[in-house]
Amino acid sequence: MSGPLLVKKRKTALGMRLMRVIGRIVKFAALLFFACFLVFLALDVLPGNAATQTLGFNGTTEQIEALAHRWGLDAPLLERFASWAAGVFSGDLGYVLSTGKPVVEALAGPLARTAVMFSISLGATALLGVAFGRSEERRVG
Repeated sequence: MSGPLLVKKRKTALGMRLMRVIGRIVKFAALLFFACFLVFLALDVLPGNAATQTLGFNGTTEQIEALAHRWGLDAPLLERFASWAAGVFSGDLGYVLSTGKPVVEALAGPLARTAVMFSISLGATALLGVAFGRSEERRVG
């Protein structure tokens, strides 16, 4: 094979791999979007809503309707989903209904602890893997 032909084949193979990766990313994004919509649909089909859950049996119908209106729960499903999706893409994940804190703040502490545990586990696994690999290498030959 000549030099330019080999380079052209490599570029083509690289382009094909890149297109495959991009295709998988697009499929994953579409699947994630569809899954989020199904969750919204399932929550819409269930009886009651977050306002009903928050006020419970103590809330009157008027109070529940007012809270649902304030939170935008009386809007059509597609409008609520579009608003939520736009918020997610802009970094606004909303508020925790039980505490009123932003979701990002509520997730920050647990995510930080999870990252620390993941780092410790990864380091320990790497050290043990190298140690066992070396001992097996010496044992076998």
